Amino acid sequence: MANRITKTFWVNNEKLANPPLDVPYQGYMGDIDISPGALNYRADPNPQNHITPIMTTGNINIDIESLQSARQTINEKMFVDLFLMMKDTQMTATEVIQRNQEKMLLLGSVIGRLLHEVLTPLVYRTLMLLIDNGIIEQLETPVKVEFLSPLAQTQKSSEYSSLVVLLNTVLQSAQVNPDVIDNINWDNFIRKVADIYSVDSHLLNDESEVENMRQQREQSQMAQMQLQLEELKGKAMKNQAQAQLNIKKSEAIL
Repeated sequence: MANRITKTFWVNNEKLANPPLDVPYQGYMGDIDISPGALNYRADPNPQNHITPIMTTGNINIDIESLQSARQTINEKMFVDLFLMMKDTQMTATEVIQRNQEKMLLLGSVIGRLLHEVLTPLVYRTLMLLIDNGIIEQLETPVKVEFLSPLAQTQKSSEYSSLVVLLNTVLQSAQVNPDVIDNINWDNFIRKVADIYSVDSHLLNDESEVENMRQQREQSQMAQMQLQLEELKGKAMKNQAQAQLNIKKSEAIL
């Protein structure tokens, strides 16, 4: 529709700038020349038989308004306004986050279908072609496709807001009942936040490494507790021996 309106606009504009002519039959000698400063010699002496422009009824303003309306409709349907920068510089960070969430709510269905129905199958298909043609080796572990574009990151950041709300709720409830903290799997919580913001996997330890570190820490704590128990036991035996010695001295004095 926009292309057709544009075509009509230029046709009307060209008609106004170079309108069709009403020329008397055999009224001029030679071909009619309409270039600037051209001379055309008349063969007919009748003054009524002269070249006159045929004025059309085209309205350029209407075409411009129609084109602007079509462009606005296209921008709305294609969510162009959602990708523009925030013009209100007085907004707080919370307001910016809320507006971004509203945008992602509108784009959720569109982006979700684009990622899961088009881009993800395309990536898997490309990967399989590379394997079938021997360009890369067969993968031993499953592949998970993650998109790192700013739009995908912004959409995933809305999940972080939900996690923050959950965390604040748990911490507030823990002031009344500390046992509610046990409902949170903190390891999965941290890994989920890292996944939302696409943190480099090399910055996080593997689950096996985390388990080994905790076991070593637990063994170190157990060894330290055992050492403290041995020290307390030694002090107790020393105190007991000193008490028996004092008893014997007291008996000897008596």
